[in-house]
Amino acid sequence: MLFRSGVLTPVRTSYALGSLGVLFIAFPESNEMPWPLFGLLAALGLVAVSVRLSENVMLGLGVAGLFVYVPMLIFEWFGDSLGAVVALLISGLVLLGIVVGVVRYRAVSS
Repeated sequence: MLFRSGVLTPVRTSYALGSLGVLFIAFPESNEMPWPLFGLLAALGLVAVSVRLSENVMLGLGVAGLFVYVPMLIFEWFGDSLGAVVALLISGLVLLGIVVGVVRYRAVSS
């Protein structure tokens, strides 16, 4: 972490730049299979770490990463079939469940 060593003094700036770096390092040059999966794992990791640290900047960037990588994976797996639409619906419901879970966890832990 750059803010601990004094290179980047504002903590939120350090979190934002680090989160963007994690998300863009996994951004693929093409939609070949392993890269969107790495991006999805990176975005889920950011959401998990943001809940632990209670940091809204990381949470926002993690959710934005989910909105980028989840459709990439769905259209990679299902293509233009009807399964893609159903998978987008299910993933949207899962993301809504994650948001509700994060809010409830923060309310309980505060």
